[in-house]
Amino acid sequence: GDVYKRQALSGTVTITAGQTTATITVPVIDDADVEDLETVLLTLSSKTSGNTDVTINGAADNDTITITNNDAATITLGDETVSESDGTVTVVATLSHNVEGGVTADIVLTAGTATLTSDYAVSTASIVFSGTASETQNIVITIPEDSGVENDETLTVSLTNVSGAGTIDSSDTALVTICL
Repeated sequence: GDVYKRQALSGTVTITAGQTTATITVPVIDDADVEDLETVLLTLSSKTSGNTDVTINGAADNDTITITNNDAATITLGDETVSESDGTVTVVATLSHNVEGGVTADIVLTAGTATLTSDYAVSTASIVFSGTASETQNIVITIPEDSGVENDETLTVSLTNVSGAGTIDSSDTALVTICL
């Protein structure tokens, strides 16, 4: 994102007699995008002095300004209830904000009262967001039908190893309830 408008700024800075510093203001635009650190290169050129007794080096002086991101994204997971005879259930993961460069996360299924392989399985180990606000990814869980009479069963879906620019909260979980 462009937290600093990519444009050339120009102006004059004056360091008065007896002073050794001056302040230069660089406008920063606050956006809602989650991104890595950004940099601005500040170059001072055409330095002159009104005093003939003062010599100023003619080379341009450069300094790098680092802009820290102040935004965060959240990935939310929706709870689902499914009949065992449906065969699959889809848990929807939603990304709250734009994230520069996208986001990847590994899927974790944790047994509640359901049992891995006999009651559920997931075919994909991770999800990938391109990084667009409100983007969704589907986590499809296979629910094999069995012949036993049983109570409702549960499992929890969560995310781990989340990677992407800036801060991404992936602490939400989804409860999946499998009904007979």
